[in-house]
Amino acid sequence: MEALAVDAQLLRAVLTPEINLTVGRVLAARVVELTAGGRGTLSLAGVLLDAELPAVLRPGQEIRLQVREATPQRIVLSLQEEPAAATPPPPLAAAPLPGGGSVRVTQRDQVTERDSESSRRRSGGESTGVHMLALTYEAPRLGAVDMQFALHPSSLQLGLALAAGLPHELAQDAAGQLEEALTEAVGRPVTVTIKPRYDPLDVYA
Repeated sequence: MEALAVDAQLLRAVLTPEINLTVGRVLAARVVELTAGGRGTLSLAGVLLDAELPAVLRPGQEIRLQVREATPQRIVLSLQEEPAAATPPPPLAAAPLPGGGSVRVTQRDQVTERDSESSRRRSGGESTGVHMLALTYEAPRLGAVDMQFALHPSSLQLGLALAAGLPHELAQDAAGQLEEALTEAVGRPVTVTIKPRYDPLDVYA
């Protein structure tokens, strides 16, 4: 980590008494300007401070400084590096189904524990949260079918998106039967909505 040196008396004067400049303390600052000779100006707690700054910094940059050395005459701060961005998890693989086709989870948005506890208190012990689940079903005859489930405490909503044309028309015709079958299977009212599915369109200049 790059080191920065600032005047100890001036730094202690601008900070509140609650902020102890002990080794390991982390402070937030902003680079105001860089001057010749490896020096520049920092904005810390709204006050401008002259400091020795490394050449890697740029005006306007927000930085985090950790106290590395603290003496009555000088305070040495270390420039903390920004943490690396977390690597996104790989997409879930599609699971093959008997009879052909496959299914893949595209979204899972469960109610958080805190929200569930709050909901149970308001409803006298029963959860009022909504659980969301999205799947893509690659059907042998209908093609890709996007499925969006919304499970409420007393009902289930299912949204289906199929390719426009014959797949969409067949799904519309069978929506009523699907609602009845699901209602009987899950023991709560089920609402099924059907809409056309459009694949993304790539446009090149």
